[in-house]
Amino acid sequence: MNDEEKLILDFSEDVSLFFQVSANQPNQAYFMIGYPLAFLANLYRTTGDNFYLNTAQKYLDFALSCHENIRSFYFSHKVAWGAAIIANLTGEIKATELSKSIADYLLTIQTETGAWLTEKPAYSYVDQTAEIAIWLREIATEIINN
Repeated sequence: MNDEEKLILDFSEDVSLFFQVSANQPNQAYFMIGYPLAFLANLYRTTGDNFYLNTAQKYLDFALSCHENIRSFYFSHKVAWGAAIIANLTGEIKATELSKSIADYLLTIQTETGAWLTEKPAYSYVDQTAEIAIWLREIATEIINN
């Protein structure tokens, strides 16, 4: 939305990464699905209001409908976190499998130094190393408690 709270429908292709996630394209900003998925699942956890869980599950279903690349792209870490929360709350196998498949992929791209994406500029790989480490810890916490 813009500053006037109007939905932005017209945008250039070079910024489309920030405005949409296409289910049939690879290498999307999948974290844009992961944040609301995790937020809504945690909101359900706090309030017990099924509306939030049902909405979180719709985000999960959308994630599951996305290009298979969602399971093997480093911008999926927050989807794995959100799916792990759903798995913990509901025991849903599809949520567990999605979360674990993304986490497994992230572990395969970790370097011997413990970092991720070291081929990227320092500002990017340092950021992503910190993020991925945190999200893997959060995923493990949710899955272990499942």
